[in-house]
Amino acid sequence: MKTAFSTLSCMDKTPSQVSDLARRHGFDAVEIRLDGNGAFNGLSDPRIFRDLFSGIGILSFNTGITVTPDADVIEELKKTASFAASCGAGGIRIFADPCCEVRSIAGAIAESSAVANREGVKLLIETHGELTSTPDMRSLIELTDGSFGVIWDVLHTLETGEPIAESATNLKGAIAHVHLKDAVKTGGGYRMTKLGEGDVDPTSVREFIDGDVPLSLEWEEFWHEELRGIYRSSDDLLDSYLDWLK
Repeated sequence: MKTAFSTLSCMDKTPSQVSDLARRHGFDAVEIRLDGNGAFNGLSDPRIFRDLFSGIGILSFNTGITVTPDADVIEELKKTASFAASCGAGGIRIFADPCCEVRSIAGAIAESSAVANREGVKLLIETHGELTSTPDMRSLIELTDGSFGVIWDVLHTLETGEPIAESATNLKGAIAHVHLKDAVKTGGGYRMTKLGEGDVDPTSVREFIDGDVPLSLEWEEFWHEELRGIYRSSDDLLDSYLDWLK
C-alpha cells in the first residue's frame, strides 16, 4: 500500500515542514497544491523542490487550470508542466469545463495531454464537477485514447450514488491515485467527519485498485471550517489517517 497526503490538509505549513511531516510519518508521496502564481507557499525554485522532496514522490502539482474548447490554456499548461517536470512531479491536476459536454472537451483534453506528455509529466483529471460521474469519465478516457490519468475522489463518486465497486470498474486502468476522506450519509447528501467515523471504507477501496496506486489523504479543512480543530495537529491527523487505512 502506497500512502500520500495533499498539502490541502496543511496549507499553513512551509515546504520544509511538509517534507518533514512526510518523512516522519513514512509517507511515500505528497500532492502539492500550487497557488495562483504557480508556487507553493512562496517556493518556486525547482532545485529546492528536488532537494526538499528527495526520496519522497510528488504525485502531482494540483492547479486550478481549467481546460475548455475555447480557452487558450496551452501556454499555461506547457509552462506548468515544464515546471512540474523540473521539480520531479509526476503530473499536473487540471479541471475540465463543467459547463461542457464530454465530447466537446475531448479534443482540448487530448491536446493538453500531448503538451504535458512532451514536457515529461502526466495530465490528471479528478472525479469532480460534471466529471464526477465515472461513466462520463470513462467516455472521456475512451474519446481521448486514455491520454490522461484519473484522480479518483471516492467521496465525490459516492455522492452521485455510485457504489465503490462500480466506480472502480469504470475507472479501471486509468487511476493515477485516489483521494480519501470520510463522511457520513445524511438526508441531504454527505457530511464530512473525523476519519473512521463516517461511511467511507478505505479497505473496500483497496480491494479494487492495484497495490501501486497511492491512497492520498485530502483533508479539506481549507475549504470546510467545520473540520478545523478536529485534530490537534498535522501529526495527529496523519497518524489517524494511517491507522484508518489499516
